[in-house]
Amino acid sequence: MFSRAAYKLEETVFRKELNQKRELASKSLKHLSQQEFATKEAAQAAIAELEKQWEFHQAKVDLEGVFHYSQPGRPKKGHKPDHIKWMVWAK
Repeated sequence: MFSRAAYKLEETVFRKELNQKRELASKSLKHLSQQEFATKEAAQAAIAELEKQWEFHQAKVDLEGVFHYSQPGRPKKGHKPDHIKWMVWAK
């Protein structure tokens, strides 16, 4: 038996839950984007682990290498970084 009022109520409840889950996903992705990872694979694994928690959402992200030098300040021209860490940038 179909009831238009029951359908409308179910739709509004679903949309409200979806918006709550979207906000939760956005917050968790923001926290993830503030972390640095030692390797690109570790960053991808963290994204995959986060996506497992989400029911309806997928992360659209870019990975970017962040160069770290041993001395503070601007590096000299041609100076190579000591190590590279990876950050997640959400789209």
